[in-house]
Amino acid sequence: MPYLFLNIISITLCNLSIGLLVHRIDRPSLLFWWFVIGAVFGLMISFPQFLKKHTYLSLANKPWQLVGLMFCSALAPVLFMEAIALVGAGTTTVIGNSKILMLVLIGALFFREAFGVREKLALLGVCIGLSMYFWNQELEFVFGIWIAVLSTFFYALQIVFNRSLAGLLPYASVVF
Repeated sequence: MPYLFLNIISITLCNLSIGLLVHRIDRPSLLFWWFVIGAVFGLMISFPQFLKKHTYLSLANKPWQLVGLMFCSALAPVLFMEAIALVGAGTTTVIGNSKILMLVLIGALFFREAFGVREKLALLGVCIGLSMYFWNQELEFVFGIWIAVLSTFFYALQIVFNRSLAGLLPYASVVF
């Protein structure tokens, strides 16, 4: 239970910080701060989860596993927020819309790699909660709900296909 609360708090702070940056900082520097904030709170999310699955000895012997888990935890919300920013900017081109869908897809794949079921539910709840906060801005509300539904859909697909979608990650990274 403490791990779940830590995840909820860290994810909430991460998303709220990103939301503030969206309104306060111009786009070029915004991308940099997304990765900084995502990495900090990704560490908060990943470290307790990593220690639950591994001993201190394995942590010392396999630090790359911790780095990989941190990367997945930090990258999923970054990709989701980038997709939201593209929609908010009024992107209507085919390339722009394709990038939005690709960001959400790859974000969902990293989402599966980084979190357990409880953490997924917590993050989906935060997405919906933030959408309710921006109720007067219809675009953010609708897209926030859409992300939550789409993430659940991809997670269901991974269960149906024995989570084989995780194998797409190496191919998805080529897109970028």
